[in-house]
Amino acid sequence: TDAGVTPWSAVAPDYATVNVETQKKSNSSLLQVFMAAATLRDEPAFQWGDFDNALTTANVLSFKRTHDGATSYLVAANLGSAEERQDYKAAGFPAEGTVALSSGMDRDGQKLKMENVVLQPGEALVISY
Repeated sequence: TDAGVTPWSAVAPDYATVNVETQKKSNSSLLQVFMAAATLRDEPAFQWGDFDNALTTANVLSFKRTHDGATSYLVAANLGSAEERQDYKAAGFPAEGTVALSSGMDRDGQKLKMENVVLQPGEALVISY
């Protein structure tokens, strides 16, 4: 490099387009998802709340975070390659929830019927209730 420092690994060939400055400008970049997820750390349910498994299938992993007197959250991730539909109402969740964070940053604020939560392949949702 110009500074006389030898990088420990080669610079990625796409460094001009895949970098922090570019990701700051994209509403759906991994950086934006991480920054939005980091704000949830301030929620009592994530700081001090109970962790309990929710519905888990061959492709869907989900759990809930709850804390007395605070907003509760369902975290659900579709690890498969096909759309998944889950009935969280039948598993004891309330009838409706609101997307607090989606991995695609395209469903935030969306109201969901908990009896039919649709997860796209590779999608994760944090749903408040």
